[in-house]
Amino acid sequence: MRRLIVLTALVATVLTSCTETKEPVARLGQLEAVLAVEPAVEDWMHQDLEFWKRKVQASPEQFPYKAKLASSLGRSFDRTRNFEQLFSAGLLWDEVNAMTQFSEAGYLRSAAKNAISRHEFQTAYELLKKAEVLGEGLNATQLMLFDVTMELALFDEAESNLKAAENFSDVNYLIRLSKWHDHNGELVQSINRLEQVLEWSIERKNKELEFWAISNLGDYYGHAGEIKKSYEAYLKALELDAGSSYVKKGIAYIAFAHDDKPLEALQIIDAIPMADRDPDLLLLKADILDYLENPGAKSAAIEKFMDLVDQNGLQTLYRLPLAMIYAEQFNDFDTALNLVKEEVESRATPETYDALAWIYYLSGDIDSALKITKDEVWNKSFEPVLLMHSALILNSAGELNEKEEVKTELMEATFELGPLAMKQVNAL
Repeated sequence: MRRLIVLTALVATVLTSCTETKEPVARLGQLEAVLAVEPAVEDWMHQDLEFWKRKVQASPEQFPYKAKLASSLGRSFDRTRNFEQLFSAGLLWDEVNAMTQFSEAGYLRSAAKNAISRHEFQTAYELLKKAEVLGEGLNATQLMLFDVTMELALFDEAESNLKAAENFSDVNYLIRLSKWHDHNGELVQSINRLEQVLEWSIERKNKELEFWAISNLGDYYGHAGEIKKSYEAYLKALELDAGSSYVKKGIAYIAFAHDDKPLEALQIIDAIPMADRDPDLLLLKADILDYLENPGAKSAAIEKFMDLVDQNGLQTLYRLPLAMIYAEQFNDFDTALNLVKEEVESRATPETYDALAWIYYLSGDIDSALKITKDEVWNKSFEPVLLMHSALILNSAGELNEKEEVKTELMEATFELGPLAMKQVNAL
């Protein structure tokens, strides 16, 4: 579980520690004009969606029309996060591939992209393997296979797919290379690749990719402890898309985890349009209310989250958060364990095994937690949350031999872990 400390990362850490302060970074005054802005869906998107709906209704036997409608629904979902559109598109892609007898690689990739958004990674993998055999657009298929095999913890296969698609002039390859560096704990290299993607998008005036790159850099700068750069990246992202709740959530987290201004973080969240319809915002809100020791309001946020998941059929997408809620909020360890075991069966990654070990630990079954941690988590990931859980489990069994070293490493990840988790780190 030890982080890979390379010279460049060490230098970056030293420089960051010298330049970063605990001065508040997020400024509500800078956000007043954009916080209440809703995600914009361009008129052409509405028109396109309605056009293809009419075409499919008139000629349901025409699979090209269904493919166009599925694509249109997917674009709309990307803007609105309307999960009904995501699932409707998925059903259409199923129909299209059945009608074409799984013979069109492009349709298979589109169906796989939809399955990834639903966290149906095994389904996506099977679709992409069919597309790989067909050969058409092989590079695109290999890059998507990289994404899916990473999610399924098939890391050797992921590396093979990445090598097969190697092309340093291809921005889509650079995006995956950044992800691979991050997986290996090489955060500096990962950021460098994302910065290349950003430069590429600006040079070609690709605003959609520019937004994606700068908003993701906001996340990665935060992981690197460069909180001011993270905030500035988020502000730039809001200039490109003032309606992005994802970016506003990132700024709210800075106010909470770095600035120690939980009330301002709540103000940001509550100002976001339809924040009570966004599962991720509700989870962050519950954490902040927990930190503020407001159990009533926290329970209300969790109840809204669970209702939203249930009403929209999002159990697969949010299986791990649901499991943690059942374990930590309700002490219902049987339900929590069943949910996590389903997730492990779906994708046996260090993250999912860590969740399983952690719930065993919370339930008091230290032996099971220890075995899973030692076999499936320890030294298999660079994620601070996994390191923290593993350290606490090993420590409880008297098997954490490098406690001070681990604790120092966790203290360096204060921002990523957040104020609630740091209470547990301090107790080590």
